[in-house]
Amino acid sequence: QIVLGKDKAFTYDYVYDVGTEQNDIYNGCIETLVEGCFHGLNATVLAYGQTGSGKTYTMGTGFDVTVLPEEQGMIPRAVRHIFTGIATRCDEAKRSNLSLPQFEVTAQFLELYNESIIDLFDTTRENVRYIYE
Repeated sequence: QIVLGKDKAFTYDYVYDVGTEQNDIYNGCIETLVEGCFHGLNATVLAYGQTGSGKTYTMGTGFDVTVLPEEQGMIPRAVRHIFTGIATRCDEAKRSNLSLPQFEVTAQFLELYNESIIDLFDTTRENVRYIYE
């Protein structure tokens, strides 16, 4: 936890150094969150840092189709993990002659920029929220 001033406390679970591989970050802190979703839990991953610190690269939201698999960010890895997990569970149910499990996948893709929360799935950008103290 970091405390700034008298009343601003920030708690975090993980901090990675610049040389950390994408796979190590995913396996270290995100993989278990995604697995938890298969047990009814919600999950949130937040990348925080100053401009130019690598958030877009780490999260994998640059949408570069030429990126190598080992360089893929957290979002593409999590999406693949979710849908592979769904397929695996459906296959296991079929092999066991059980009814197929039902899944509902919902997602939010938000950007916090200055004091604005922007829904990146909202193409109209009409629903920008502002944060005030």
